Amino acid sequence: EQMSSAIGFLRTAAGKTEESLASLKNMLNFGDADPVITRSTPSRIQQDINQIALNNMIREISLANAVQAASESTFVSIDDAKTERVTLIDAIDSQMNVASDEVYQAQQTMLKTLIQAVPNPDQNLAAVTSITPVETTNSLSLAYDLYESLDLEQDVIDRNSIAHPGFIPGGDELEILRSV
Repeated sequence: EQMSSAIGFLRTAAGKTEESLASLKNMLNFGDADPVITRSTPSRIQQDINQIALNNMIREISLANAVQAASESTFVSIDDAKTERVTLIDAIDSQMNVASDEVYQAQQTMLKTLIQAVPNPDQNLAAVTSITPVETTNSLSLAYDLYESLDLEQDVIDRNSIAHPGFIPGGDELEILRSV
């Protein structure tokens, strides 16, 4: 219960839901870097069993909180939401492979909830599409040409990992948002 409360606190205390989701997703691989315990004695066997149980418990709690955070997140695009959903579905599938029957049933419910909630059906999200500027341009001009606004300039820069926003070479394919 204390571990569940602590991880739940992480989800609510991190500030932005998207930041919480990123932190919780980092915990989905909890214990992967643990050293392998040689099962050479009864106490080492028990130590290995306990370590596996603890790691799975932390992963389960983190996963449940990550699904909750994803359902509360505001995504920029439908593609971002779908990518997040697939990541969490993969994590649920991974945990289902080691789950007891009772936990497996809870994970089935969590999976259904995730599929229905991400992306939020009430949000009108933009789709990601590709363009190829003919001429070399800069991010300000490109954003204004695309959206008649500069509000999404940073999204263009971030989405395409543009190192120098003042110089975007013509002929390079860029991902942008459509239907904003």
